[in-house]
Amino acid sequence: MTRFLAFFLLAMSLGYSQGAISKLSPDLVTGDADEVDVIVQFRESAPEQRAEKIRGRRGAVKGNFGHVRAAAARMKKADLKTLAQDPDVMYISP
Repeated sequence: MTRFLAFFLLAMSLGYSQGAISKLSPDLVTGDADEVDVIVQFRESAPEQRAEKIRGRRGAVKGNFGHVRAAAARMKKADLKTLAQDPDVMYISP
């Protein structure tokens, strides 16, 4: 399962440009939910730095995937675009 998740996150990050909107999965732009569970893939940061970036945007960290530099979180949709503007963020998916 962890290998599948690593491959899935890597595959999703390839081919997307660096703009904040392109870092967001299209599934996160639509829908009525105010808060969503997401997986945020990062470029380089350590687990605690990832958590600080998410908490700094009013998100709650649910877990870390150190082997693929990603974190699971629950965030308000309104805060996802701000997080996506961080240069260390590669992609945000549901």
